[in-house]
Amino acid sequence: MPKRRKFMPEFKARVALALLAGEHTQAEVCKSHHVLPQQVKRRREELEANAHLAFGGGEEQEQLKGRIAELERMVGRLTMQVEILGKASTLLDAPPARRREVAGMMRQSYPLAPICKALGLSRSSFYYQPKPCARNGIGRMWPRNGRSSKSSV
Repeated sequence: MPKRRKFMPEFKARVALALLAGEHTQAEVCKSHHVLPQQVKRRREELEANAHLAFGGGEEQEQLKGRIAELERMVGRLTMQVEILGKASTLLDAPPARRREVAGMMRQSYPLAPICKALGLSRSSFYYQPKPCARNGIGRMWPRNGRSSKSSV
């Protein structure tokens, strides 16, 4: 079974304009362009119905392009969230330190806010750095409430 022919928009317009010009009959246009009469008629009807778009129907096209761009961004965000959730689902029972570690690794590929949301971490806990303990093991350097740290019993 032979493949169907696909015509470029320029060819379709040329066929329809040749018929609308009135210099040739429909049969002559069909024979010269090697197309069926139904195709020529359909192209002429399409041209007549959409001719106004050639002279200023751009606002609607711009709105549609904007909507398409918005939907593509939304699909990208949702795809990213699915990937993050797939990786994070195994770590929901893990301790926060492990989840912070994984968030740090995933941060190379994804934004931090959705990662933290998927892992159940606040962004501030991701940045949390515990203060180091005193170097020599002494806990408090100053007595509490004026009492000395050594209690005399």
